[in-house]
Amino acid sequence: MIRRDRAKAAYFCHFGSQCLVTPFLPYFLSRHFGKTKLGLLMGFGRATQVLAGPAWTVTADKRGDRWLVFVVCWIMWQLATFGLVAAAWWHYSAALVASMCRSAFEGPLVPLLDAAVRAQNQGFGRARLWGSIAYGALAPAAGALFERKGFTANVIVALVL
Repeated sequence: MIRRDRAKAAYFCHFGSQCLVTPFLPYFLSRHFGKTKLGLLMGFGRATQVLAGPAWTVTADKRGDRWLVFVVCWIMWQLATFGLVAAAWWHYSAALVASMCRSAFEGPLVPLLDAAVRAQNQGFGRARLWGSIAYGALAPAAGALFERKGFTANVIVALVL
């Protein structure tokens, strides 16, 4: 069962983490890879996301615990994001694998959280509002942090969030 305050916190943390990382990720990766490799890296990641999202949601429905699957995917998404940053400094093939792992865990996050909140009749609109508040409040800070400290700082703040 997902409580209302847990749902609000989950939306806040997820969308806050997303605004710290997602808008800056292609720019960061472009410093390490050419246009073709960057396009393949981002494209394969999104293709993985399209395939993995339904697989995770089916798994959650079979287990009967969307919240647990959401938490596992969210933690792994955060770790895979950090892994992608580290892999970008190392080798393209490692970055490709990290990007696909990141996307495999990112795909089901919002659908799982939405379904868990709606299933409990916990005030979906009020809970989802906290995701919008996080993105709106943290986006300017994310840009400033990126300019002053670089992308790795954004990833670290997202991990802490």
